[in-house]
Amino acid sequence: MSSGRPSRSRPANPLAHVDARVVTLRWVFRSVGVVAPATAARWGEVIFCRPPQHETRPGEREFLETGRAVHVPHGDREIAAWTWGEQGPLVLLMHGWGSRASRFRFFVPALVSAGFRVVALDGPGHGATGGTRASLPEFAAALTAVAHATGDVAGVIGHSLGGSAAIF
Repeated sequence: MSSGRPSRSRPANPLAHVDARVVTLRWVFRSVGVVAPATAARWGEVIFCRPPQHETRPGEREFLETGRAVHVPHGDREIAAWTWGEQGPLVLLMHGWGSRASRFRFFVPALVSAGFRVVALDGPGHGATGGTRASLPEFAAALTAVAHATGDVAGVIGHSLGGSAAIF
């Protein structure tokens, strides 16, 4: 007899939808983590704290040239940032993982037209800030340094990791 509920059959291989590289990576970390946890931790840091580097898209460099470049000292580096607008409430723009400030090029003109002063920054390990490492705490610290250097912040627009950094 049927219970009236749809049947939920399980796939023969529950990992069939998962990329083979992910399955292999999981297996390697489980295996190495048991016998050499410090090594597995170092590998994890290298894999998960090294942002990808992408080619600049058409129009991004030209867009950044419409702003005023600012370099904010932060630890052993300088955070690259750009500012638009002369007055008004300050809005900070923080990109996500593997991105850069120039990706906000469609937001800035509208914000400036609405009377805001805008500052967009490249997070650690990203864009013109450079470096090879990044993490949520490093993004948050860079955002805080730029906020302290640029004045009273009225708002933050963050995408993905940039939004998390603003909350953090």
